[in-house]
Amino acid sequence: FFKQTSGFTAAEMARVDCYRMDVIFVLAGFAFFFFAVAIVAVIWLALHIFIILRDTRICMSEKTRSFHKTMTKALLIQAVVFLFFLIAPLLSAFIIFLRNLDFSLLYLAAFMSLHSVVHTASVFGTTPPYRRFL
Repeated sequence: FFKQTSGFTAAEMARVDCYRMDVIFVLAGFAFFFFAVAIVAVIWLALHIFIILRDTRICMSEKTRSFHKTMTKALLIQAVVFLFFLIAPLLSAFIIFLRNLDFSLLYLAAFMSLHSVVHTASVFGTTPPYRRFL
């Protein structure tokens, strides 16, 4: 896990007694469970919003309805960027740790650092007021 960045020797890293694996599994299990719940909640919320916006009985101008749809799409894109650039590398790092693979986590850290740039670009690209300003 820390092989290429921590300075520990291979013998020190091979020792299992320096890790509390039961705690790691419990914390990772809770984290991934709550990530899955969050993903389901975002999908459900987006579908619910689109269903409500499709309803013509709601007194809303077409311009407002269109704006709400655009902003909901922007929110979904931001959620996908978060999942792709933060959650996926964390899941990959956990799998690398469990499988004891010889892979530098610096690549994952570099990939995760792209999150802020891509998130900013997605906000600017999907939000009409920002696009008009640029």
